[in-house]
Amino acid sequence: EEPRIRASRLVLACLLPFVAGCGSGPEPAGPSSSPEKEPGGRTSIRVPKASASFPGSWTLEANEWSFQVENGTETSAIVREVTGQLLKGERVESKFRADSGEAHMATGRLVLEGRVRIVSVSDGIYLTAKKVTYDEKRALVVAEGGVLVQSDAWTSGPYDRLVATPGLERIGTADRFGL
Repeated sequence: EEPRIRASRLVLACLLPFVAGCGSGPEPAGPSSSPEKEPGGRTSIRVPKASASFPGSWTLEANEWSFQVENGTETSAIVREVTGQLLKGERVESKFRADSGEAHMATGRLVLEGRVRIVSVSDGIYLTAKKVTYDEKRALVVAEGGVLVQSDAWTSGPYDRLVATPGLERIGTADRFGL
C-alpha cells in the first residue's frame, strides 16, 4: 500500500519530479529549499510544516521535514517537532509527540526520538521513552530508554525496553510478544 503524503500547499513545482509515484507528494506550507544531492545518488528535499500518513497505521505532522529521495521516489523523511496518531484501520488508537523522528515511506516503519510520549485514546494511559519504533507489519510499538508507563493514579518503571500494542492495551517485555 502506498503512503499518502499530504499538506497545505505546493510551493515549488520542481519538487514534483522527485516525489512522483509516492502518494500525492509533499505540499509545503512555506518556502522550501532546493533539492540537495547526497552521496549514493540520494536527494534530500527540505519542506517546512507538512503532514503524512501510512494508511491504516499512522499519521504525523511535523514542523520541519527532510525527504530522502532515491530514483525519483521518496524513501524516508526526517522530521522535527512531530505529533501524530497510531491507527488500527481508520480508528485512532493513540496519539504521540516527539522531538524528532524518521518515517520510512515504503515499509511504514516509524522511529520517534527525544521525549517521546504516546497516550492511549481509550483510557488515558501513557508511555514515555527516549526512543520508540513502530513496526507497521507487526503493529507493535517498541519503546527504549527510561520507559515509563503511567496513568493518573500510578506509575510503572523506568524500564530499559518495553513492547506495546498501538492503543497501549497490552504492554510487556519483548518475550511476551514473541520478539
